Amino acid sequence: MKRTILLSGLIFFLMGCAPALSGVLPEGSPTPVGTKGVPLPQKSPVSEGSPLIIFRRSGGLTGVSESWVIYEDGQVAYQEEIKGGSETGEIGAQELAGLLTLIEERGFFSFKGSYMPQNTCCDRFSYGITVLQDGQGKRVTTMDGAEAPEGLWTIIGELSKLLTGIGD
Repeated sequence: MKRTILLSGLIFFLMGCAPALSGVLPEGSPTPVGTKGVPLPQKSPVSEGSPLIIFRRSGGLTGVSESWVIYEDGQVAYQEEIKGGSETGEIGAQELAGLLTLIEERGFFSFKGSYMPQNTCCDRFSYGITVLQDGQGKRVTTMDGAEAPEGLWTIIGELSKLLTGIGD
């Protein structure tokens, strides 16, 4: 009986651990620009170049809230908003070019802005991708369990693969 009560309490506690996707950029860093209202990050000491891609992942069993900003020169700035960690890294020019080609070929710019499941409960990851070009941006958000285009999941998988080791 004691185990059942403890287990029930633990499950109830964990159900509230996954923070909702509140935005794509770390709080306090965006500067609003662009006609579509997508916020662009301020210049970073990490890179002299302009940001191209912002990838955000939050939630999960441990309740992470992570973001990566990929700059046009391949520099990457990572931030973990809950634990407060940050890190820098780099992806190669060939990998970055391949990623940008993948984004275009998979139809990112034709996706809806949001693909969320009806039930957003319980230890799922939420993802936000913002791609910036020509002073404007396109943002797409989704969550594990959502019915989203296969191309979006492919892009998320490729971003996750390329950014492995930078901040995680």
